Amino acid sequence: MLRILLPVLCLASATVPACAADLSTLGCVEGKLDDATRDQIQKDVTRNLGLIGLRGSYSQSVVDAASKAGTACTSENGWTPAAGRLAVLYTLAKLSLPVVQQAATNRGMDPAALEALFQALPEETRSKPLTNDSYRQLADAAIPEGDGRTREAGALLHTFFEFESILQYASLDFSAA
Repeated sequence: MLRILLPVLCLASATVPACAADLSTLGCVEGKLDDATRDQIQKDVTRNLGLIGLRGSYSQSVVDAASKAGTACTSENGWTPAAGRLAVLYTLAKLSLPVVQQAATNRGMDPAALEALFQALPEETRSKPLTNDSYRQLADAAIPEGDGRTREAGALLHTFFEFESILQYASLDFSAA
């Protein structure tokens, strides 16, 4: 899913004076997204979850709205371009995760238990994008060998943990940007 967020991040950068981003302003981008954009994010994530092995994406309307919100928030809050990109990334992950949590529940998985697995990772692992080894470790812990391991379940877990990871590292990096 990170690869579907990259075009949005490229559009959200703006040239502004550099200063540290205040974590209390991280919700700015989310606050600028209208209900239609939020609904489209849910539809896009639902569609993307069905694209096993294929690259998913957000609709152009979501990309445009997130970019516009990120640019406005960057200007309003005096964020660096990097902070603006991280705020957009964080917001898309935050608004996408509930759809993935519901899909996990529908497959008989417990989203709270999955989050606990993620939180049990060492802080230095959680504070940056997850590696393939980390994803495998989490998937192995979430679904024991031979107990419902399918390609679809693996893709769902990857997406779940990717959004959890983005929420963690984007918020940490945002306040340092």
